Amino acid sequence: MWYQKLAIKVGSFMALKGRISNLMKALCNDIVERDVFLQIIFLCLFTNQPINICGRSGSGKSLLVRRAKHAFHNNKALLFGRRFLSLPEKLDDFDMVLFQDFDGDNIETKKTLQIIFQEFENKPILITGTRRPESTLSDAGIIDSITVSLSLPEHISSNSLKLLLSTTHNEDAFAIPEELQISTEEKKQWLSEIRDISISEDVLNLIGKMSETCIDHKIYISISKWKGLLNLLKALAFFNDRKEVILTDAFLLGMPIWTRNRNKEILVPEFFNHFESILLKDIPLIGEIETESLNMRLTAERLLNASADLYDTIQFAGESCIKYSITIAGETVPLYVPETYISTNESFHPFNELRQKEKRVLCNFNGTAICSISIDSSVKGIGLRSMATSTIAKSFEHFARLPAKVLEVNNPEKKAQNQKAFDEFKQSLDSSAEAYAHAMIQLKSIYKSMQSYPEDPFFNSEYYNKIQEMIKHKFEQANKMIQLLKEVRLFINTPLPKTEV
Repeated sequence: MWYQKLAIKVGSFMALKGRISNLMKALCNDIVERDVFLQIIFLCLFTNQPINICGRSGSGKSLLVRRAKHAFHNNKALLFGRRFLSLPEKLDDFDMVLFQDFDGDNIETKKTLQIIFQEFENKPILITGTRRPESTLSDAGIIDSITVSLSLPEHISSNSLKLLLSTTHNEDAFAIPEELQISTEEKKQWLSEIRDISISEDVLNLIGKMSETCIDHKIYISISKWKGLLNLLKALAFFNDRKEVILTDAFLLGMPIWTRNRNKEILVPEFFNHFESILLKDIPLIGEIETESLNMRLTAERLLNASADLYDTIQFAGESCIKYSITIAGETVPLYVPETYISTNESFHPFNELRQKEKRVLCNFNGTAICSISIDSSVKGIGLRSMATSTIAKSFEHFARLPAKVLEVNNPEKKAQNQKAFDEFKQSLDSSAEAYAHAMIQLKSIYKSMQSYPEDPFFNSEYYNKIQEMIKHKFEQANKMIQLLKEVRLFINTPLPKTEV
């Protein structure tokens, strides 16, 4: 399983992972509520992916870019601003290109940018600005060429603000130890090795589901963008000393990295739905506990009280039903009552001639073979066929008591059928209990294995906590279902076989 690949013994980290962890800590030192953005910028610089960073003046764009550049030894950036639009003769002399305060409406800037995209191959391009990316990048005609787009928040929490104001820090003196910095030769070698990183089936399935979401919502994500994002995931696996991209690497896809706001609003929440479905693909679905409890108890009661008598029935709406005819407001209408309710104390709605549950009629056999029929008081004068009344009854009053016609008392074949259904129900309880017990074991294993994820150099505490809470909730649900199954088993006087978790 993928999570088994995540588990790494304490002290077994290889040199690369430890080095990158220390590098990320150094880069993010004193960075308040922006560390995740800084990590993503670093990954884009390393993998040569074009990135856009949007934010209001003073939101931290320049700081994050400066910090990210420090990760690389002797990194030389080609800077374009509102006053610097001319291209140098040799682009190869530069390791990255930065467009500050990017204006997509400026013709000269657009021309320069197009040349950069064409000739500045396999090197990162950073674009910063205050305008929304779907506006400025669309104006420049490059919106689908940007791999990652970040929108920095306008505010920070009060606690973070107090910490920031109480800390004395000289950003001009900031430096990264040279032994942590990535050299040009290292970057080239590592990128070569990253190409050989494989993609797990789970991650491919996750990307496939996200692609389906894009199709369903008419969201266009270019193939080049998908490839660029995959390179980022490969880099995450590489920096964790793995040869394969696993699910935790894909947390990146659940972050607000998508260029258009509409894409973020759809893809970010959908990511977690897809992530959960793949993470728990071997875990049985758990419905609403209260609903499941009621349904199981009712099924048990029906099976325990099932009559062996043979009744006059017809097949209707997929069930063996007793047909009654009642007259209301001078019209005779048929009602179809499922035979399974005979001898129970359960109130239910019968079928009407349209094969729908008739909500204005309520039936109950009261533990016998005689059906007590009540009707919505509002239909007494207009009949059941009238559409003038609401489909949901407000008050019922007794109308009639009608017996089920018995063809044979204690029919052997019917008795055998009842016993078979009862045995199958008990078997289903046993199978479900076993499945949920196995699910609890799997959930415990996933939860435990996830506990090594905080050692990831790009650890995302928000997403980690969210997934762990989800796993705990599923575990509690599975445990409740087992207890429910035990209660139903005791109700039918046959305890469940013992299961170990």
